[in-house]
Amino acid sequence: MDIRKLKTILTTLVMFSLLTCGSAQAQNRVVVIPLFGEDPPEIENVVVVAKTGGDFTDPISAMNSINDASQNKPYLIVIAPGTYSINQTLQVKPNVSIAGSSESNTIIRNSDPNNGTTLSFQNSGNDAISLSNITIKNDSGGSECTAIFSASFATFDKVTAIASGCTSSNTAMEASLGGVISNMTLIATGGNRATGLVHSLAGSLALNNVNVYVVGNSESYGILSYFAYFDINNSSITTGVQNGTAHALKMKVFNYVGVRESRISNSTIRAFRNSGSGATIGVHVSDETKVYIQRSTISADTASLFADTDSSIIVSASILEGSTTAETGNTGIKKCVHSDDGEGNALNPQCGTIAMGE
Repeated sequence: MDIRKLKTILTTLVMFSLLTCGSAQAQNRVVVIPLFGEDPPEIENVVVVAKTGGDFTDPISAMNSINDASQNKPYLIVIAPGTYSINQTLQVKPNVSIAGSSESNTIIRNSDPNNGTTLSFQNSGNDAISLSNITIKNDSGGSECTAIFSASFATFDKVTAIASGCTSSNTAMEASLGGVISNMTLIATGGNRATGLVHSLAGSLALNNVNVYVVGNSESYGILSYFAYFDINNSSITTGVQNGTAHALKMKVFNYVGVRESRISNSTIRAFRNSGSGATIGVHVSDETKVYIQRSTISADTASLFADTDSSIIVSASILEGSTTAETGNTGIKKCVHSDDGEGNALNPQCGTIAMGE
């Protein structure tokens, strides 16, 4: 098989040796970065960020040093273990990828409460760029915290994004185009509104093995999507609220975009409320949105499913814990096949519980 025909090519880069503090013994760092395309260019331009022994000691300076990146000349910034505090947004230039050593060892943290976003991908039109093996954190304590903003068709793999401690809103990740997200953890806690992932423009996102955990004070969203449609597989979305409303997954496409189909499989989606009043909803679709749910568990204190009049949810081989009709306006199409309520009670084709003796 011609290796150029492979959709994903793994290039292993043995990057550098670093002297550990107080030791003369070097440590080898190995970075694996996915490259996409029929004939991806080799990455020959590598910039190393490290506390000692690298080209730069901070990621901002490393990014600013790159002025000639292109699709035919991509760059890779390799970041050694350590926590790197920055006081301005790390603006990732087009055709530049970033790879850390691991999510637990390489951390970029925003330290300025006046800086709302830790890392931002620009729109490059090149889907070969990626972010991997790293944690991006924003707990600066300002009004609005966002860990990652992506306006690019970037690939995310083995990345943790954390937003917490801001007073108005905390968002782990905001995306405005499509992309692939794998083996990623999204955490957003605190503030009036907390969101794991918000998608704000047309496109499609593939999520595989993604864990989302969100708890806001008055409003929470695990995933909030405008226009986009999703393929979610092997993922977990847990969304809670202290006193207010929580949606684990809320999708709307708007009429002029046309009907889009999203799919959820082999996943667990849960919405809960710690105290007080307010609705908690597992999967909420509106504005001509259709979603297929397979082999998954959806649970919520108020409604496991909510479909507006012009939308539909089709469920098969799944568990629905919580009402499928609660809340005003929950009148869209809901269909269930081979599914139950989590207590061994089968659901009828309209996703209602079948009473004993029926």
